[in-house]
Amino acid sequence: MAWFNENSGYGCHIVDLQRHALRYYSFPALARLMGWHRILREDGVISIARSFRRSDWRRYLDQAGVQADISWHLFRLCVSQAEGMR
Repeated sequence: MAWFNENSGYGCHIVDLQRHALRYYSFPALARLMGWHRILREDGVISIARSFRRSDWRRYLDQAGVQADISWHLFRLCVSQAEGMR
């Protein structure tokens, strides 16, 4: 984040999965119901388990000295920093 802050001309926008128990436990059933491939079902659970929570992002941003907005959209966290937020 500090690198993005120093090197981006317009800011940055990061979208990542949110680690959440409901999503973690419901994803396998949804993926099976949708008929998705086994690799996608297994990788999806791993991705959810390794994703961040809002508090994780806030801590990382604070450590990097970066001011950014964090918003939530359907089990995804969006970290946005516009040019004027530096």
